[in-house]
Amino acid sequence: MIKRFDLVIIKTVENIAWLSGPASRPASPRGIWSVVAGVDGVSKVMLARNETLCIAPVEDVELYVGYNADSAVQSIKKVRCRSDLKKLNLGGVDNGKEG
Repeated sequence: MIKRFDLVIIKTVENIAWLSGPASRPASPRGIWSVVAGVDGVSKVMLARNETLCIAPVEDVELYVGYNADSAVQSIKKVRCRSDLKKLNLGGVDNGKEG
């Protein structure tokens, strides 16, 4: 299931219903697009890339990376101090300070 903020790849451009973007440099259909919203229930998705928006049927896009907001929130709740970042392997910049 494709959700908002997921990254997708457009399989075909034949069924793109709507396109909006700068006329001088429209985004190529190749590459990774971000899902902005669902359209017509769940049958179509609005995609964005490089200042270009388009609407495509869900069948014409392939999930590249899925984002789960609940999972992200749960990870954030586990962090209480800087040492938690190291334990959870969440990275960050190490400025030499502990705690």
